[in-house]
Amino acid sequence: STLSRHINGKWDIQEFNASKCRFTEAEAEVLIDHALHEAERGFPFTHQSLYEKGEEILKAKGTAQGTPFKPLGKQWSHNFLNRYCHRI
Repeated sequence: STLSRHINGKWDIQEFNASKCRFTEAEAEVLIDHALHEAERGFPFTHQSLYEKGEEILKAKGTAQGTPFKPLGKQWSHNFLNRYCHRI
């Protein structure tokens, strides 16, 4: 089925999942750096802090692109950590 999708020009599952991401890799790096910087300063990690930084980035991106702001979901920080747990 994977070969069939490639032949017909359809996305594979990794491409589809990547298209659903709200943040680019560069923006994800900013979020990772934020969490690491907070840890270096001795502040314990909180999902709220990561969530707030994520929303700050999305608001700035929406303003720059002229698109409406959509808030992050309730479990977003948990999903983000699952994706980047090897880095944080």
